[in-house]
Amino acid sequence: MAKSIRPIATQPVRWRIRTKLLALLLGITLPPLLFITWVDYRTLRDLGTTLAAQAHKDLAEQAREQLALTADNYALLIQRQNEVMELLVARQAREAELLLTAPRAGAPVPAPIFDTDIDRADPRVAPMPSRKHLRAGDAGTGTAVPVSYDTQAFRLPAGSDAGAFTSVLARLAAMTDIYRALHAAYRDRILWQYTTLESGLHSVYPAHGGYPADYDPRTRPWYRTQRQSGRLLWHPPQIDASTRQVIVTVSMPLYDGDHRFLGVTAIDLPLEAYLANLPLPSGWTSDSAVFLASPETDRDAGKGPLRILARQTYDTRHRDWKAGFAPEWLEPDRPEQTRELAADLQARAPGMVQARFRGAEALWAYRPVGESDTWLVIVLPYARAVALAEMARREALEHTGAQLRTVLALGIPLIVAAVIAALLAARAINRPLQQLVQATHRVTAGDFEARARITTGDELEMLGNAFNHMVPHLKERFRHAEGIRLAREVQQNLIPVQPPSRSRLDMAGVTIYCEETGGDYYDFLELGHADADPVGIAVGDVSGHGIASALLMTTARAMLHAFAPQSRTLSEVMAAINERLSDDVHAGRFMTLFYLVVDPSAATLRWCSAGHDPALLYRPADGSMHELAGDDIPLGVDAGWHYRECAPFDGAAGDVVLIGTDGVWDTRNAGDEPFGKERLKGLLRTHAALPAAEICGAITDAMQEFRGGAAQTDDLTLVVLRLRE
Repeated sequence: MAKSIRPIATQPVRWRIRTKLLALLLGITLPPLLFITWVDYRTLRDLGTTLAAQAHKDLAEQAREQLALTADNYALLIQRQNEVMELLVARQAREAELLLTAPRAGAPVPAPIFDTDIDRADPRVAPMPSRKHLRAGDAGTGTAVPVSYDTQAFRLPAGSDAGAFTSVLARLAAMTDIYRALHAAYRDRILWQYTTLESGLHSVYPAHGGYPADYDPRTRPWYRTQRQSGRLLWHPPQIDASTRQVIVTVSMPLYDGDHRFLGVTAIDLPLEAYLANLPLPSGWTSDSAVFLASPETDRDAGKGPLRILARQTYDTRHRDWKAGFAPEWLEPDRPEQTRELAADLQARAPGMVQARFRGAEALWAYRPVGESDTWLVIVLPYARAVALAEMARREALEHTGAQLRTVLALGIPLIVAAVIAALLAARAINRPLQQLVQATHRVTAGDFEARARITTGDELEMLGNAFNHMVPHLKERFRHAEGIRLAREVQQNLIPVQPPSRSRLDMAGVTIYCEETGGDYYDFLELGHADADPVGIAVGDVSGHGIASALLMTTARAMLHAFAPQSRTLSEVMAAINERLSDDVHAGRFMTLFYLVVDPSAATLRWCSAGHDPALLYRPADGSMHELAGDDIPLGVDAGWHYRECAPFDGAAGDVVLIGTDGVWDTRNAGDEPFGKERLKGLLRTHAALPAAEICGAITDAMQEFRGGAAQTDDLTLVVLRLRE
């Protein structure tokens, strides 16, 4: 009988091969994948944090630098504006004193116009409403005040008759032309020009009425203060009696030949034109505050350390025009910032502190305005200053966060392909970064055509595009720097290589700029080629320095070379240059120029000075020191100014003439001590026997040693002339 065959029992399979393979692949690939993911996560997170912190730090520092630069520029702008206004009021005072004291011709003068004539609509006057002269109302609106730019208006003291002032009215009639000429050059900045005499007679331009019935200019603070001071003064903001605008006043006293007080002449500037419309950078205007302040000396009152002289806006609603403004002070909320600010004020050092202002953290940038006790203070909320930095930090973190989320969201659809995907991903990430590194090295080496060609379609491509977009801008900045370098070379080529050859003259000059280009200038002009022919020596100083000043200097040089060789007097040469510069330059820019002509055969010196410091002449024969000075104004201020040639000065063999710019004696050491003219005169006496070039070298060496480690802050120019047998 056959054996029966029993079927093999089917055993349940616990681990299939594909499951084991999957497990094996997971065991091989999953740990490296997780490790790579973890490393990528940490790397991106740390990179994002580092980039965000660095971007925030760099942009915050840029904001501080921009605020510091803005404060520097505005302080210089206000200083130049003050200098111009002081020149204008000085000119106005000089002309008024001449009219009041000089013998008057008997020529007839037109009948005077009084403020009451304008109020009564006298047909002799046709005033027009002026948008600049707005009378402020309680609702914040303004009404245009009718004014006439054709004439001045007189106001008599209360209870007096015009007949009592017939003579002085006739003398002051010519002030209309003076007012109009000064007003025309700075129409947008000047509100009123006026002269008030001790008798109470008041002259104002442009002519207007509308004075309060009890208005007496002699009772105004500017008049009382000026009468006691006896010198040019800037007055704190006050309310104009006619327009109710907030104004800043600059004034000068008037005296007769015996120094008896005659009255005051002044110019009113609307605060909007003087301070409120400073062109702050975009995004700062609504939150920043700008002040003019002075150090507070009365610390026992618990105020300060800065007392506000003027701020951008004042609320004049419901305020009496006779009332002043209550004193206000600026003081940081933390003692250490207050001490730092006080120390800077004591040392007249510009600075910046971080302190609270109006309840919020802010940056306070403060700069001295010229050599006065006035300081410009710009207060910018810290959040506004670092807004761009905060935005860059957030964007960097957001971009990094997006990349992290992308990494974490990637699944493992196929474990078998995980290793390949990881390798491909690593290559995809590493290759663009290598391209960026290589492109960066090429740009660093000067190849501005280098580009990173990344087509990954993700943030790396965005980073590559940003890099590619950045390179042309870097190239443009490099070209700009090259342009400045070329401009410096051009300017250096304009400086004389050597002076003209004259047997009886020994000449030398030197110019040292504090930037790539500057506004200082010196030149030698041959007014003939024979040994006995005269030689012209010019030394100039343009306001400010940099490219703009260099261009203005170059223009003035070209005109001097065009006019000087012609048969003109020195005053005609200066007048011709001044007329053309006044038409071309912007308000607030000007140039001082000292032009000296030496006749070798007669050893005579003729000169004309347009606002320049006097030249020094040292005579070794008797040890005397002389100043070759002039009292004319700088070029570019008043196109109609008549320049005067100074009388010839007879030189002698051995005489040494030194002409310089203010950068020489204003050079300061680390202790803010100026080099000074006395030290310069001492050097001139000591080295007078040396050749001109060696005298220049000795002085510049002494200046460099005096300055030590302090930075040079202004251009300096020095020209030396020695008369020989």
